Amino acid sequence: MTIRIGEDWGEPIDFAPQGTRIAYTDHDVAVALDDRRPVLVRGGTLHQTLGSPNGTAATRCLPVDLIEIVETSSNTRIAVSVANISLNLRKPFGRWRGRIVVATNCGEYAGITPCPRSHPNDGAFDVIEVDASMTLFQRRLAWKRAISGSHLPHPLLRVWSGEKFRLTIRPNERIIVDGVNLKFTGDVELRAVPDAGQIFI
Repeated sequence: MTIRIGEDWGEPIDFAPQGTRIAYTDHDVAVALDDRRPVLVRGGTLHQTLGSPNGTAATRCLPVDLIEIVETSSNTRIAVSVANISLNLRKPFGRWRGRIVVATNCGEYAGITPCPRSHPNDGAFDVIEVDASMTLFQRRLAWKRAISGSHLPHPLLRVWSGEKFRLTIRPNERIIVDGVNLKFTGDVELRAVPDAGQIFI
């Protein structure tokens, strides 16, 4: 059951189940969850969002959502994400030119907080879209402010939360899923997968 406002998230535990694997990247966490394997989170953006706990002992069990990426023409799942999916230009400094789209399950991305209201277990994901017309100066200023989450509102930034999002990946763009280049061009739909599995911290 997904988190609700004012509710405690997860439950305290004395130890993780036998066979729990330690994951140091968001990609490894997402793969483990998709395979229904217990995973202790010790690295990645989701780990930072959870306060960067360390050590090999688990103290809490948390249900989390995933975002699945589905090719729309065949309705085939091509990837899953536990933290972030980002799209920008393939060219050098693509973050500073053209459109940018970030879909986030945890609110943090590349050291900033583009979607401060996002939660890893609210049954949805958050999206921020940067308009292609945004200047380099405006982007740098917004990036600096996004460290604290104070970049919103902004007329060239669109932020919303939902369970589905359609996206066309153009040949001059790249899509990165939890730090891994997907190497895909075409139409996809991002879909929230509520309560996809449990992580341990």
